[in-house]
Amino acid sequence: MKRPNRTLEIFSISALDLFASALGAFILVAVILFPYYLKNFEVVADNKQMAADLQAMKTKLAAAEAEAEEQKQKAATAQAQADAAEARAKAASAQAASAAKAAKAASAAASAAAKTRGSTIFALLGINTKAKTFVVLIDMSQSMQQYSRLMVRTLDKLLAPMESDIKITIIGFQEINGQARLHPWTTGGQLVPMTSQNKARALNFAKGLAGGFNGRTPTFAALRRALNMNVQSIILLSDGAPTDAPWQSIVGSITQANGGRKEINCVALGDFNKHPNLVAFLQSLARRNKGDFTGVSG
Repeated sequence: MKRPNRTLEIFSISALDLFASALGAFILVAVILFPYYLKNFEVVADNKQMAADLQAMKTKLAAAEAEAEEQKQKAATAQAQADAAEARAKAASAQAASAAKAAKAASAAASAAAKTRGSTIFALLGINTKAKTFVVLIDMSQSMQQYSRLMVRTLDKLLAPMESDIKITIIGFQEINGQARLHPWTTGGQLVPMTSQNKARALNFAKGLAGGFNGRTPTFAALRRALNMNVQSIILLSDGAPTDAPWQSIVGSITQANGGRKEINCVALGDFNKHPNLVAFLQSLARRNKGDFTGVSG
């Protein structure tokens, strides 16, 4: 038998060998690098975990910063409250010091008031005075006859609040036949303490004066006599304007002679509103000599 003719394709076998070799090389490389692929996946997973942890740490840091800021604000508030409390404490201390000072002043005033116990307040007549020695001048002119009882009641009201450490004297005054006459209660103008017995004696003396009301009103002479007496206050009771000098000149002369040494209180008796000169005289005299003016009627 005759063998057939065969044609050998060298390049076909070579390509097959090349592919087989390449595949084998790939498999070999894949086998060698396979562990490293696994490790890369672990690294990626680790990176993700680290990223998550980092984010969590950032969140915690932000929370910590927020808490720190809150604590800072609380501390600032606490400091402000402490400053306010300190300011209030200082204010309270100042108020306490002021109150202590006021209490001390009040205590001193109370002590002074205690020392001047007996300072009279004639609330019923509208006369207020702290004097402790007085001379009471009583108008004995003829026009006073109709007010004799009123005069005694008025004197009684003046004497009622006085205590035994208050001393007074009384002088009645009138003008008879152009001559001023003074009728003192005590010899030499001696001052008498206002005990109950002496008050009764003073009222009896006033009632005796009422029985001799006559003549005119020498108020100027009576005031000059009173200014020479050792008293702190003069109380003038009258129902009419002076007749021994114009009332304006009397006010000027007495005020100048007095020089603010004695207070002069004036009491108008009877229907004084019908006598404008009397009211003007007594008001002016009292005002310019640190005294009070009041009127008693009925």
